[in-house]
Amino acid sequence: MFFNTASLPKPIISVNSNTLTSSATSGNQWFLNGQIIVGATNQQHSITSSGLYSVQVTQNGCLSEISEGINLVYTAVFDPVLNSQVLIAPNPVNDVLYIKNKNLRPLEIHVNDLNGKKLKVAKSRQEIIIIQMRDLPPGSYFITIRDSGRNKVIARKILKL
Repeated sequence: MFFNTASLPKPIISVNSNTLTSSATSGNQWFLNGQIIVGATNQQHSITSSGLYSVQVTQNGCLSEISEGINLVYTAVFDPVLNSQVLIAPNPVNDVLYIKNKNLRPLEIHVNDLNGKKLKVAKSRQEIIIIQMRDLPPGSYFITIRDSGRNKVIARKILKL
């Protein structure tokens, strides 16, 4: 089958929190890091991981160009219970970030850059968890903390001086 790309406009992606919306109302196919997201064909797509998202449209045998990619960091749903039981300090941080785990929950901690690249991962049930930050350049980072036992997540932006 011959696909014509000239008659369909390149779709545009808009972002609202963790939801992406294509400018095309139908015929969408979403991609993550250049790979098809199986079953992701609606006008809206809810992201569940960090990466480069794009969309392509097929209508009446015509295939659009792939949209401009949008690099997103998944920022999980805020959990107020976990938020009150896990403290992160100091922010901004110089060399060492401390995480106080009041209830000794099984935590998985990820430090990501603003493009979603994982830079550090730690797992611990200790009351005080230490994350070394001195090897990272100054800038903004996201820290995501998952309670493995309850599958709840909190995410924070931190500044490294």
